[in-house]
Amino acid sequence: MLSERDIELAHPGAFDFVFGNLTSAKRAEFDRHLVGCRYCQGVVDEYGDIGRIIKSLPPHVEPPADLEDRTVA
Repeated sequence: MLSERDIELAHPGAFDFVFGNLTSAKRAEFDRHLVGCRYCQGVVDEYGDIGRIIKSLPPHVEPPADLEDRTVA
């Protein structure tokens, strides 16, 4: 388990990398950074499984504005 300090020392984009939120150019840049950064490696190792689960979820869908009224009625 990573300490708070280890997480603080990781690159700000480490979680974006894990959760698939980087552009392909930023991802390539982070891949190069990852080779030499034990803090980012720790984040990727610790949160990689969660990232894969989140990436496999269906996209968010906003419910219709009147859903609550129809449900209560």
